[in-house]
Amino acid sequence: MTAPTPTGKTRWARWRALSAPQRRTLVLAWWLLPLVWLALWVRGLPRLQAWLARQPLPARAAPMPMDEVAGLGRAVNIAARLTPFPATCLTRSLLLVWVLRRQGVASELRIGVQLRDGVFRAHAWVERDGVPVNDRADVAADFAPFDDLGLQASFDR
Repeated sequence: MTAPTPTGKTRWARWRALSAPQRRTLVLAWWLLPLVWLALWVRGLPRLQAWLARQPLPARAAPMPMDEVAGLGRAVNIAARLTPFPATCLTRSLLLVWVLRRQGVASELRIGVQLRDGVFRAHAWVERDGVPVNDRADVAADFAPFDDLGLQASFDR
């Protein structure tokens, strides 16, 4: 039997609490995160972004509700915590953009920077309609996005 976590739920109970699309996304992300990391390392961010932008955006009968989009973001984040391979914020965000694109959901990869106490940090996340999908709602308050530098990657075409 699986031991309860600090939240009181076993892993099995948390798995069962996920929706079917979240479960599929979690398994897919667990397998694909190492490939995204490798593609990023071999091809680089600009080429990978260009490839993502060329992928067709299938038409949806109705827009996916934001809670379902956020649920897919949570599933990718869970997979990133479970994989034994490198899963940075950039790799999981690139994978989430691809997952959402396959579902017909337009999204944006956002990259922001922060300089605090002399330490430079960068962070990546995904937004849909300006709302973070796989991170805190106020992530842009901590990391200044690259918008005005022209480095934002839009995946809505």
